[in-house]
Amino acid sequence: MEKRAMQFVRPKPIAPGAAVGVLSVSAPEPAADPAFFERGIAALKARGYDVVLAPHTTEQHGYVTAGAAALAADLHGLFEDDRVAAVICAGGGVNANRLLHHLSWDTISAHPKSLVGVSNPTVLLNAVTAQTGVITYHGPSVVWDFGAEGDMPDLTTNHFFGLLESTEPAYEVPVKPDWRWLREGELHGRVIAGNLASLQGLIGTPYEPDWDNAVLMWEDVAKPVNRLDMMLTHFRDAGVFDRINGMVVGKLVSCEPSNGVTYDAMLLDLLKHDEFPILTEVPFGHTPEKLTLPIGATLQASSSSGVLRFEFPS
Repeated sequence: MEKRAMQFVRPKPIAPGAAVGVLSVSAPEPAADPAFFERGIAALKARGYDVVLAPHTTEQHGYVTAGAAALAADLHGLFEDDRVAAVICAGGGVNANRLLHHLSWDTISAHPKSLVGVSNPTVLLNAVTAQTGVITYHGPSVVWDFGAEGDMPDLTTNHFFGLLESTEPAYEVPVKPDWRWLREGELHGRVIAGNLASLQGLIGTPYEPDWDNAVLMWEDVAKPVNRLDMMLTHFRDAGVFDRINGMVVGKLVSCEPSNGVTYDAMLLDLLKHDEFPILTEVPFGHTPEKLTLPIGATLQASSSSGVLRFEFPS
């Protein structure tokens, strides 16, 4: 059967004065860390946004906020609420994939709006874009970014609001001197992005992204290099690396070498039969300073261009 071309949709930009929906999709972090959560809500309000909390956001039921059906209903409710211009995940966790079975893609498609998350919500972001074409955003969370003690780093703030409030057809990010091209070349393709362990959970499911001609942007936290190798080997054996056009690796947090083998040495060995370019040390994911990444937009970059250019559908 011939594959149907996905039509990608850019949500409308958000602006101060609009309402932002907040929900928890996995771990009960608002209940476990209420001071962080309250600071995060206050930071959004200080920016000029009203905040609409989903019904179960501050609950706790064991290691999750609430049952998967209830949390999926929270997500649907925020998408159906015409007051809400964007939806931001409160925090992370492990079990956001529980929601996928309960999601209504028709509901999300009928009310396209910016969905933002980091870490485990990666599974929701990429599944939503894969199933609906609605561009989602891998960016700051309420608890761990907006709610962090002290001001959120300027880079995180500027790129988040600069991207989600923009009406321009493209968004450019200058390449910093400490970003490293592990393998030089031209990066061009649809963005699939987020936490590596969470992305791995989509492989072989009905919600798996279309890897053809994509740029895989991944990061992770607290994984030794041999475990990163194991996960990336799964991607290789699933055929992902035969289909993508490039790879961007975030600044890995507490991902220590294994028996002296660094992650860049591991990557060059694992990917030695592939030819796509690899850019590393880009700040996104679990770092306090993070870029917001538009999943489903097209990334244009090269080892000689000096910018990452994210292009949106018209």
